[in-house]
Amino acid sequence: MAACFAPVPTSPNSTWWAPSDAHELIAVVEALPKPVIAAIHGAALGAGSNWHSPVISAFATATARLGTPEIKLGLIPGAGGTQRLPRLIGVEEALKMILGGEAYRRRDSAADWADRFYRACDLLADAAAFARHVQTRPPRRLRDIRMRHGTGEFDAMARAAHGIARPALGHRATAAAIDAVRLSFEMPFDAALQRERILFDDLLAGDESKALRHLFFAEREAARVPGIPADIVPTEIKLVAIIGAGAMGARIALCFARAGIPVRLIDNDAVH
Repeated sequence: MAACFAPVPTSPNSTWWAPSDAHELIAVVEALPKPVIAAIHGAALGAGSNWHSPVISAFATATARLGTPEIKLGLIPGAGGTQRLPRLIGVEEALKMILGGEAYRRRDSAADWADRFYRACDLLADAAAFARHVQTRPPRRLRDIRMRHGTGEFDAMARAAHGIARPALGHRATAAAIDAVRLSFEMPFDAALQRERILFDDLLAGDESKALRHLFFAEREAARVPGIPADIVPTEIKLVAIIGAGAMGARIALCFARAGIPVRLIDNDAVH
């Protein structure tokens, strides 16, 4: 879903997709006179979740997941996610999703983020049948929904949602996300989108996001051993022997045991 317009970065310095380009494409989808169905299978994260919001109807399998993990990179959803998501599932649930950065299945959220959930056997065929079912439904334009929230009510929800945000994910992004969602009922939709873009660009250029993006790619690079082809199948570990039954050796042995791998712990004195 996201690959239509969002090249996946391969390093912290890779070219990132421009939210302004996404805004233009999403506006085209939003203005189409015919039903547009988002058939979601697997995970629709980040840019993918932004595409889910402007469509007329959403069809999802029971195991599909929706999420806005940008906060983990010190960013906020930058293609209208902070404005459409509150209109789709409510401000409280949107704050939890944006600040938590996790992927939500249907059972994880108090609000349904899709019109229908199915145990799809054939995703395309089932989605086509769903499209025929909703073809006479009037267009749903989330941007046209007027948000009504009092400042005190919003502040209470923001404090509750802030409690699920991990401090390591960055204070600037957390504050910016709350400010952006607040705009959904304080400013007209298009003006709020422009402000969201400013907040996103500011975070993208900041040291906090740069550091978190570096960490994101460094953790993934650490799992790769240089020079080993991707098609190499690891040898099955059937038995582990650890020499040294001190505190460190005992902890290492416990890790293998918990992983279900037989382990023999040999004390140094037994070797001599």
